Amino acid sequence: MAENERVLDPEFVALAKKFSYGLHSEPEGCLCRYRLFTPALEKGKRYPLVIFLHGAGERGEDNELQVAGNRGAVVWVREEEQAQRPCYVLAPQVPPEGSFALPSFEKALFDFLRHFTAENPVDTGRIYLTGLSMGGMGTWRYLARYPELFAAGGPICGAGDPTSLSAIRHIPVWAFHAADDPIVRVEAKGLQRQGAAVYGTRLLVSALRACGGNVRYTEYPPGYIHEHFGYPEAFAGHAAWEPAYEDREFREWLFAQDRSSRDRFTLIRPGVWALDDYSGASYYLVEGRDRALAIDTGMGRSPILPLLQTLTDKPIDLAVTHAHGDHMLHAGEFGRVYISRREEALLQDYAGRMPGAVPAEDAVCWLEDGDVIDLGGGVTVEAAACYGHTPGSMVFADHGHRCLFCGDAFGSGIFVLMSVPGALPLSGYKANLEALDKKLALWEDYAWFGGHRGQAQGSFEDSPYLPYEEKPATFNPLRRQIVLDMITLCEKILRGEAEASPAAFGAADPKDPSCISSYDNAVIMYRQSQVC
Repeated sequence: MAENERVLDPEFVALAKKFSYGLHSEPEGCLCRYRLFTPALEKGKRYPLVIFLHGAGERGEDNELQVAGNRGAVVWVREEEQAQRPCYVLAPQVPPEGSFALPSFEKALFDFLRHFTAENPVDTGRIYLTGLSMGGMGTWRYLARYPELFAAGGPICGAGDPTSLSAIRHIPVWAFHAADDPIVRVEAKGLQRQGAAVYGTRLLVSALRACGGNVRYTEYPPGYIHEHFGYPEAFAGHAAWEPAYEDREFREWLFAQDRSSRDRFTLIRPGVWALDDYSGASYYLVEGRDRALAIDTGMGRSPILPLLQTLTDKPIDLAVTHAHGDHMLHAGEFGRVYISRREEALLQDYAGRMPGAVPAEDAVCWLEDGDVIDLGGGVTVEAAACYGHTPGSMVFADHGHRCLFCGDAFGSGIFVLMSVPGALPLSGYKANLEALDKKLALWEDYAWFGGHRGQAQGSFEDSPYLPYEEKPATFNPLRRQIVLDMITLCEKILRGEAEASPAAFGAADPKDPSCISSYDNAVIMYRQSQVC
């Protein structure tokens, strides 16, 4: 055996055989080698995905060492671990002399993830990222660059950029480091790594806590890893991954994190909160003197009423803009629910498919155009009809805070979806927009909020897989001009003057194909049968 030949743990080598080889090439030719473990799949189930980022010593082109080189990838595929927490495990390998900051590698990796999660039964609310040393740096980096993708992170003996951490204050992180790490010092200040100045874990944890982050930190005392794991004393402090990955509490904690159960909220003005769930659905809370009103519910996995009750001490009612699951999944939690009577058929349809989305019969308060909900203290919310996307779509004008909550009535910045079952013909939609615009002219200076706030910033299709700083520059916020352009677009489509491109949303119907047309700020997706 050569003096510097690496001796691999037989257990790791055996477990590595459970991984399949893979090589992904994205359209521009960027490559990513990876090894993938697939759990025993059951029909109808979705599985978490653990992504492990290796250290500098496992770089190469053998597509093996990143798995067999240490316990970071294989700990998740032990038989007893899979029995309790079945999951996919992905271990990409950085090329020689490269790092996780290598642009071509990063591009190929996240292109692969986009395809893999779309084509396999991955629970996209439970994608976890962890890594050690160079991979710990990659973990901090990727969490900050793709904050919409990950449910939790576990960086070990890494370093990172503290100025990027406000982007991940909503992501649970458990960081590990050893006080006597001689390679990546726990108090490193401006250490040059991966082409940038990075800082040690102590400073990163402090920075994340300072911006309201959800972070746990374990720091092993000097000598701990040498004493308990037998590493040579001069190097031992760097091997914080040994105790970290063997820590059952860490593994259990990681799998308990679920992005789809973690709605984010923002105070947008005193007495008004915007909340966003993992799917991109947005809902709101308006507070008056006597009562509070939730507007829509999103479709996260956890109940939303307990979260809303942390924001206000007032009794909370619910107003639903329209009867689609991403706007009323939690309607059954509320004792009083305002909704248009024209949505009754849709509610009955949901009763058999999504029982929690349907409020109790005695909780329903049917709304008509012009009805006012008084929350006290001068805060009144007026319901205004905008039938089209659904038979009874409403918008809600909060006259106390001068806000307009629009649901999906005319889209949220990308397009209005008229190709769904129950949507009105375009002539009816146009007439309802014209009637609504008489009120909108009075509310033009209100702050307008849609049912999917993120769509105002461009296409949402690939957003989790685009770096945070490279999101589309398109910005089309809701405002009256969109409605005026929507009216004009309806006229052009009805007269046969609008250019139409084939489009599909959900199941395509060859007998009634979908198209998409645009005019200035307005875009409509519709079916041919609605052009009447």
